[in-house]
Amino acid sequence: AAMVALLESFASVDMVVVVACAGDDLGAAPMIKRSARLAGVMVTGIFIQQGHAPAAHESLAILRPSCDMLVIASDPAYVADMLVELGA
Repeated sequence: AAMVALLESFASVDMVVVVACAGDDLGAAPMIKRSARLAGVMVTGIFIQQGHAPAAHESLAILRPSCDMLVIASDPAYVADMLVELGA
């Protein structure tokens, strides 16, 4: 059911942007990637990394294979600028 809902959501978009921080629950990221792939939609990940916490490594290990493009930002203010540039 969740996959069908995602496919319907992705029908009218060109790109999906996933924004995450260390420790966020990224359990849905692989399903988002699969649904986006089926819909022909690119997945861009923006990860806000502040420091080198172990949670950052775990989050990146989930996020990397779930994105077509991954941007790692050290400054949260950069994320707003990036979203504007991506047209989000």
